[in-house]
Formats: sequence, C-alpha cells, structure tokens
Amino acid sequence: MVHLTRVLLFLSILFTGCAPIRPATDPLQDEHARRLAETAAQFNHDISAAKGTGWAKVVDQTQTMRYRIAWAAQWPNQMRITFILSGRPVETLVATGKSVTFISHTGRHSQYTMGNPDPDLDHILNLPVKISDICPVLLGRLPVRPYHDAYITPSYPEKEIIALFDRKKGPVQHLVFKPDNTLSELSTLDRQQNPAFTFRIDTMKRLNGRSIPERITFFTPAGDMV
Repeated sequence: MVHLTRVLLFLSILFTGCAPIRPATDPLQDEHARRLAETAAQFNHDISAAKGTGWAKVVDQTQTMRYRIAWAAQWPNQMRITFILSGRPVETLVATGKSVTFISHTGRHSQYTMGNPDPDLDHILNLPVKISDICPVLLGRLPVRPYHDAYITPSYPEKEIIALFDRKKGPVQHLVFKPDNTLSELSTLDRQQNPAFTFRIDTMKRLNGRSIPERITFFTPAGDMV
C-alpha cells in the first residue's frame, strides 16, 4: 500500500507539472480582457446558417490563384464550399460535422472522405486552418477557438494583446482590438505559442441591420495567404 501511494503521488506530481502555467496578471485588466474576448466569441453568434458567393484569392510562394466561391454553411462545422475557376468547378469540400469529403471536378484526385470532423485544410489552402476556422467566417462570425480564461498578455507591453488561455494547451490565440473595442485581428498559436496563422478583418459591411466581415484575410508568417 505504501508503494502504491508513492506511485500515485509521483504520477500526481508528474501530471500537475505538465499543466500549462498561466502568468500572473492584473485582476482589473483581466476583467476587461474577458469582456472583450466574450464579445468576440459571441459576435453574430445567433447566425446559425448562411449561404452566398464571393471570391477567394489563394497566394503561396509560387503562384496566386483567384477563385469564385459558392457556399452554404450551418453551425457548427457543417458546410459545402465549391471553388470555381473560369466558370468551371474545380474543387468542392463537404463537411457534415462528423466527416469531410473532398471532391475534385478536374480529376486532380479521386473523391475521398476523412473521418476527422475538423481536419487541417493545409493541402487545399496552403494554410494550417481547420473547418472550425472557416465555418464561422462563412456565417459572419469570428474564428475564436474554445478557451477557459483571457488576460492581457504581458509579453507585448507596447500593445494591448489579449491571450485566450486553455487549461490543457496554454495560450491558444491572441486577439488585437481597435480603440472602439472591435476586433482587428486574431492570431492562432502553434504548440510553441508562435502564430501559426493570423485572421484579419479588412472591411465590414452592414447587412440586414448587422455588421458582417466583408473582406477578410488569413495569412501565415511565411507570407502564404487567402
């Protein structure tokens, strides 16, 4: 029994030590950060379904492609989006919330389905974005990932950057707001807490009495963007 107790104590210390550490911050500033984070997370949260058309410019290190896109989306993580080039469908992505199917209309690849409901779309968009990043944008929402706490990160004293903190992963996103408390850009962090990609709102428009992001950009530190 003594031996078992020591083992359990060792495991408890081991697992506790692996938990990410939240930095000590000003409680008054924390409340301000939480309010702004919640505002971003709840932005247009009542829009549960949408469809539309638009344009997508995909830029990587070697080329720039401009596609017409048509989509239908439903919360959470259900969408169908087709990329069209010169009037002809090129690629369609269908996400059901349980799986994702990729359909090539040009013979580039055979149709296939991934059982992962939220895979990376790097092989299509050259960006480490997921279905859960794209679907909110198609609904006029913001791609805020789940978090447990928010605080103004002390790492950037020259700018008010709000960190979204997950108890298992540590900081998962950084949010930057304009002086009027509207979101300017949002960076999703990798495991080393470096920006994997950034989401930026370039222009907004009024539609049916509400503000909707009209032109947005996803980009990586390497310069790839959509």
